[in-house]
Amino acid sequence: MIRRIEKLILREIDFNLLKSHAEKIYPLEAPAILIGKIMANIASVDEVILTKNNDESPISFTIDSTELLEIYKKANRENKEVVGIFHSHPAPPKPSRLDMKFMSSNPFVWIIMSMPGGDFEAYQLWNNILHKVNIIFN
Repeated sequence: MIRRIEKLILREIDFNLLKSHAEKIYPLEAPAILIGKIMANIASVDEVILTKNNDESPISFTIDSTELLEIYKKANRENKEVVGIFHSHPAPPKPSRLDMKFMSSNPFVWIIMSMPGGDFEAYQLWNNILHKVNIIFN
């Protein structure tokens, strides 16, 4: 069960993988799913799963529902959960209106990376309030 997250622990190697994914498919948005564990108000990322942007768009992304279901099954088999969603933006790293719509039904941590610059921020929409989430690298 997802709860309010204040910190997200992410390995630098995983962050570099996300950045490389965003650079590789730029100018399209690059999505990924983060799985791991949540303890209290801290989410820890154990694995990054790079996904295809089915929209093939620079301003939106969709992940194939079959692929998404397999990711959820994998997390469940490993006693983990989806803790975050990553995607790149061609604009500043802030949620778009479309992001906000999907954040309300997917209350994970959302990491947004601005491309091509690589600036990033993490957010969680919790109780209809957008909160910044601190990323701690290890």
